[in-house]
Amino acid sequence: MSGPTRSAGPASLTCLDYTVACICPLGVELAPVEAMLDEVHPNVDLRRKSYAPRASSVENAYTLGRIGGYNVVIAAMPRTGNNVAATVTTMLHNDFPFIRYAFLVGIGGGVPGIGGVDDVRLGDIVVGLSAGTAGAVIQCDLGKRLHNSDFQSTGLVQRPPDNLCAQIERLKALHHREGSKVPHLLDQMLHKYPLMVAKYTSPGSANDCLFKASYPHAGTSTCERCSPSELVVRSVRASSDPVIHYGRVGSSNAVIKDGVTRDSLKQRFGLICVDMEAAGLMDAFPGLVIRGICDYADSHKNKQWQPYAAAVAAAYLKELLLILPSNEIAKETGEFPQVENNHREEGMSFLMVTWDLLRRAANDYTQRLGSMTEFVMAVDMLTTTEVIWSQLSFSRMDDRYEGISDTYGDTFRWILHDDRGSNNGLHGEQPQELHGSHQKTREKFVSWLREGSGIFWVSGKAGSGKSTLMKLIRQDKETEEHLRYWARDTPFFIGHFYFHDRGDNLEKSEEGLMRSVLYQLLTHHPHLTKEAFGFLWDRMRRLCQALLSEDATRSQQLTPEPGFAKSELLTAFASVLEKTVGRIRLCLFIDGLDEYQGHDRDIITLMGQILTKFPAKSDWHKLCVSSRPHAAFEEAYSVRPSLRMQDLTYNDIYHYVHSQLRPSERRVGLMGQHNLGRFNVLVARVVQQAQGVFLWVRLAVASLLDGLEQSDWIHELEERVNALPPELESFYERMVRMIAKKYRPQAARIFQILLGGHLDKPVILSFLENSDQGLRSFQDEDYTFEALNQRCCQMELRLKYRFGGLIEIYSSPLDWTKSRAEFFHQTVREYFQRPDPWRILAEGCLPPGNVPPPARAMALDYDLYNYFLKRARKSALLLT
Repeated sequence: MSGPTRSAGPASLTCLDYTVACICPLGVELAPVEAMLDEVHPNVDLRRKSYAPRASSVENAYTLGRIGGYNVVIAAMPRTGNNVAATVTTMLHNDFPFIRYAFLVGIGGGVPGIGGVDDVRLGDIVVGLSAGTAGAVIQCDLGKRLHNSDFQSTGLVQRPPDNLCAQIERLKALHHREGSKVPHLLDQMLHKYPLMVAKYTSPGSANDCLFKASYPHAGTSTCERCSPSELVVRSVRASSDPVIHYGRVGSSNAVIKDGVTRDSLKQRFGLICVDMEAAGLMDAFPGLVIRGICDYADSHKNKQWQPYAAAVAAAYLKELLLILPSNEIAKETGEFPQVENNHREEGMSFLMVTWDLLRRAANDYTQRLGSMTEFVMAVDMLTTTEVIWSQLSFSRMDDRYEGISDTYGDTFRWILHDDRGSNNGLHGEQPQELHGSHQKTREKFVSWLREGSGIFWVSGKAGSGKSTLMKLIRQDKETEEHLRYWARDTPFFIGHFYFHDRGDNLEKSEEGLMRSVLYQLLTHHPHLTKEAFGFLWDRMRRLCQALLSEDATRSQQLTPEPGFAKSELLTAFASVLEKTVGRIRLCLFIDGLDEYQGHDRDIITLMGQILTKFPAKSDWHKLCVSSRPHAAFEEAYSVRPSLRMQDLTYNDIYHYVHSQLRPSERRVGLMGQHNLGRFNVLVARVVQQAQGVFLWVRLAVASLLDGLEQSDWIHELEERVNALPPELESFYERMVRMIAKKYRPQAARIFQILLGGHLDKPVILSFLENSDQGLRSFQDEDYTFEALNQRCCQMELRLKYRFGGLIEIYSSPLDWTKSRAEFFHQTVREYFQRPDPWRILAEGCLPPGNVPPPARAMALDYDLYNYFLKRARKSALLLT
């Protein structure tokens, strides 16, 4: 039987006619996807712009064809890895600018569940699609290193596009009624390509062996020497057909070959599959991950199941494409794309490529579109809109939100869920009066979400967990459901902004707030862009035309800096508020009003303007805000619906402390059963002394854990608790005094630099910790990626262990340019703005009579800083 048809018709196709992309990491994965093509097309002229030359060594390798009604680009990857996947996807999108969906199709490691839940087996299919609004893919090795040595992942990436998710639900329904066509499509493939039968046939369930997670592989490439007694006993399936699973995929740049690590990742992230490319695809372009399971991500890996696993994944892709409406993707490309809140770093490159291709292909498209004038007007609208979005976004727009720690266990869930009977698996009941407080608070907040208007105020002491609660509310699907009830039959929008006193100017200003909220709203409702910025439309068009014509000098002159003037943002913000009344309901979550860089009254005024500009229609906009109980906020919001964090978190603190300090068998053995009662009294004292401040608890627990790890006697643990300062500032003083005297001069410089709020990369700090001249002390050969990456890792450890635990590291283990350091809480920054810590740092470190270091940001020699950047750019390493 011959392969796919090669017809003469597709010879006239261009790169603009391809709307679906498929990325395949390995040849064994590429073959079945190509075999699923109904028709193979010849190569097309990519006609790349001259401003973006690429060496032949980094060209993508493409196979073009058709599946059903869609023209498909299949891209091979030169090697595995998230970074490679992101590069291939980005280049593919530049080469084929009308790609709407990207699919990553191939093999992955299964993460089996326990007790029949997530019963993932070899030869099954995993589709990266999680429930609710949670990310479908998480990059497990991207995150931040916390001060207690834990690694917290922040690599959650976006879900597939909503319309694709809806089509998957249709496919699920079809499977419930008629079953999957994957086995039939596999038979078709093997009938067309008989040479594939030997490799791409199922090895059978007899070769599906799942060993216990802790049992390592023994022997050679097969499991012949592995003990059968270590196998996990599983039920026999009634059918040999692959089962399709939908859930979260974990991605990393390293192969996972350890059962214990695999199970740990499942427990932490809820994974059902792991791979090395998914995060790279989803970060570069919204798409769908489809994996055939070829192993269990343990030491018993072998390649026996790889061909069949790749084939079932390819068959699922074809089945999905065949049920899509015939005009689904083509129609989508003619409308505004649904843009998630990722930064538009590639936007201008895409627009320039698209504009050039449209001008060259004008004659071809005249017949297809009927009126070139209308088409050009639509493109003009799109490109100008994209320019406005790019001017609104800024590089650290989401950093604060992503950097806030997630809740521990079920803590804080009382705000949206009934917590009666829930104690995180610990013994002991919650006080009945606190149950009542939780219920009343929950009823008040839910009522505000569903029927209320105006402002809801979350008040609390410094470190009481306000930001964590605000993030939980924003993420919980119950919030969206309650607001859906509030919106009734009208569209609604949920926006957020988290002021960040330790961040850059845009992270703590009105301009940053307005730019972030406008970006979120306009990228979800693109038609509002011209209505909001109509007064600047001609200027934005001229800027767009200058960018597209590659007139660099003119575009620099036209580009607003930074983005838009504050008055222009206020006008656009007011316009959006006016245009959404009667059309879209807005609910905004604004965290940390006390971290705003101006006066409290100024931010209170802006919050009020959002609600009172159109008082007759104020029920179309509402705000949930959080802050410390400053006098201005008390006066403005005391009559509003509100809650006080420190009055509601006793049980949360109790559960956190008992979970962290729960006596293990080893701890009981070390301290003795007779001392267990004394230890429990210590734990209770920590809970009582917290007074509702979660940050204080974290520091106290860290101190006790340190003592337990050092095998302190029970009386030494009691001394630690007795020494715990009652207030945060006293705690910070204790932490500063713990810095060894020989490190205090370096600590003083680092703290002063961080007070400036701009130079936060560990690599930069490593050159500056002794003097500005450190930037000149290294030769060119030291400015390689490997050298700087190694230096970054070492400096992260120095910052963590030498400076009293006052600095938090946001680490990207595989990319030093994305790592950064900052004070681990806003209150630490405020503490270092006082003279007291500088006197402590000067003790025994400066000659008598010398003035202690000033409590201010250090004025660095920025000529030397720019010199470093120049040297780094020479090695093609740009610090962003």
